[in-house]
Formats: sequence, C-alpha cells, structure tokens
Amino acid sequence: MVRWGSRRSLRRERTGGQSRVTNIELFFDLVYVFAVTQLSHYLLRHLTVAGGLQVALLLVMVWLLWAYTTWATNWLDPERIPVRLVLLALMLASLVMSAGLPEAFGDGGLLVGGVVTIVTLLFAKLHVLHPFIVIGAVVFTSIVFALGGFINALLAKNFDQVNWIPTFVLTPLTYFAGVFYSIHILPPWAQTASYANPIMYMVNAFRFGFFGVSDVNIPASFAITIGLAVLLFMSAVMMMNVGRGIRD
Repeated sequence: MVRWGSRRSLRRERTGGQSRVTNIELFFDLVYVFAVTQLSHYLLRHLTVAGGLQVALLLVMVWLLWAYTTWATNWLDPERIPVRLVLLALMLASLVMSAGLPEAFGDGGLLVGGVVTIVTLLFAKLHVLHPFIVIGAVVFTSIVFALGGFINALLAKNFDQVNWIPTFVLTPLTYFAGVFYSIHILPPWAQTASYANPIMYMVNAFRFGFFGVSDVNIPASFAITIGLAVLLFMSAVMMMNVGRGIRD
C-alpha cells in the first residue's frame, strides 16, 4: 500500500520489462477521445474552409496537450498518490476544455485558452519579457474586437449573418497575420499585403511582449490598434445615433 510519507521516487521503476497501463491512464485517454469527438461534430456543422482550418488548429492543440501528458506519465508512476492526483486534476481540466471546444472560437474561447495555458505551464515556463506591453496589447485588442462584434451585431439581420464576419473576414486575417510565421519569410508582394492587415500589428505586439521580437515597429502597432479602436467607436456611435440595427 502506498503512503504519502513514502520516500520512493515518483518515477516508474525500470526493470527491463514492459510497464502496465493503469486504469487512470485509460480514463485520461478517454477524455481526449471525447475531445476528438467534439471536434468531429464541430467540423460536421462547419463544412467550410474556415471551419476546417479551425478544427485543424484545435486538433493540433489537443494532440499537444495529450502528448505532453502521456510523455510525462511514461516517466512518472501513476500508482503513486501525488502523480495520481495530478492526473486527476489534468483529467478534470481537459474535460472542461473538451466541453468548451465547440465554442472555442466564440463564447468559450477564454475558457479553452485558459485551460490550455494552465496545463501547458506544467510542462513549460512562460517568459514574459515586457508585461506592460502584453497588458496593453490585451486591453486594446479586446476593445477592437468588442467594438467590431458590436458593429457586426448591428449590421446583421439574422443569426446566420452574425457569423459571416468572424468566419470569412476575421479567421482568414488572423491566419495571415503572421501568427505562425514571420512575415519576413514571405515574398515581397505578400509582405506588402500583410502590412494592410490590422491584426498583424496586434499579433506582433503580443509577440514582442512575450519574446522581445517583432516584424513591425511596436509604437506603430499600438498607434494602428488604438486608431482602429477609435474608428470603430465612432462608427458604432454614428450607427446608434441613426438607429441602425436598433429594434423597438
């Protein structure tokens, strides 16, 4: 019987034979089977190019979380109580994340992102080189997207039209904003086109805050983001004044 006071190492005992898969590891895998099922249903409801890209991104995220955890359990002994408690906590967090996957690009985005960040911090150290720049980027980016969502709601005549801008405008702009690459590796014409993408400036503000590198000038990034927020605010006020999208 394993006791809390035991000083035996938390690592698996390597005796030259094969290690037995424990029940808690199997239950942990079932949580990620549920996550994949959620993604498959999401794809069935969004059979578009944008929907496919969203599912691909979420699938990579889910696979990385599962891979990191299974790699750790290959070294740690799940029969030890501390390891088992950590696995149970990860299972609960992963279950919450899986439940929120269908709304990962909507109302559940903050929930999914928060869980992914917390789990990732167990395996990697997060370096924030410029915390105030990150905070500023979070504030102004949030204002821009909040105002954009408000205007989108005023212009949409039904629920289906509400999804047009996020699906066909915001998603492509985000993927082509240099999130996964530096725009300097692109051909000249593509670099020029990237400078016309306002989300690219927001992405680089975050990148500089975390890693200290950016493809564009940071003051210019904030100036463009703040300018866009002001433009959207003025547009929203004008639309409210003329009663656009307001129902009695």
